[in-house]
Amino acid sequence: MIANALASVPEDGTLKGHKAWFLTTALSALEPKPELRRPSNDDQIGPLWHFASRLEGWEEIHLREKPERPIGQVAAEYNVPVQTVLTWLRAGLPYLQEGDWHTGEGFVLRPAWVFDWILALSCLTDCPGQKAWAQELRLPYV
Repeated sequence: MIANALASVPEDGTLKGHKAWFLTTALSALEPKPELRRPSNDDQIGPLWHFASRLEGWEEIHLREKPERPIGQVAAEYNVPVQTVLTWLRAGLPYLQEGDWHTGEGFVLRPAWVFDWILALSCLTDCPGQKAWAQELRLPYV
């Protein structure tokens, strides 16, 4: 039972060449995990569900290799000019590596961060008086 619980938990270190965990880590792994409520047909699956769905399996998500994209590739994936992605960066889009703030050259982005940022901001476009700001930010699908 303990071995099964620790199978998906990164070790805290090694002891005599074997994986080792602190007692607090092992006890935490043994605690029952609440099931993430699955949306029913009556539930709306929307932007908050997108984020809440990550609660289950978050360790796997964060242990996976993180793809990186140069700014030009992100622009191509969203079918927008590099200047649009640069506008997003200037407005707070998170980036992995900073580049030139005038040309965009050298910026490196994570696709998931770009998607999440656009999704979060796009949800605000339906608020009263926000369409003009969404256009100013050059958000897609506005």
